[in-house]
Amino acid sequence: MNNLDRSWMSLRRCSDKYISGVNDFLDKAFQRASKGNEILCPCKKCINRYWHYRNVVEDHLIVNGFLDGYNKWIFHGERLSSRNTPL
Repeated sequence: MNNLDRSWMSLRRCSDKYISGVNDFLDKAFQRASKGNEILCPCKKCINRYWHYRNVVEDHLIVNGFLDGYNKWIFHGERLSSRNTPL
């Protein structure tokens, strides 16, 4: 998940590129950090505290946006290391 272009995260949440980025994020997060059929929701309201199904997380990220500063997806399978090593 490292070295991914995250410029889409700053786009308008209704844009096709943002929605596509959210879906790419969800694909990877569910491969690497799911608990059953749920992941921690990184939206501004849930702030990685609540587990939700994919469709709920997608809705939250489009309506609320990502938690400010959540550029290193440590709760979603990305290593905390400062080195750019592949997962």
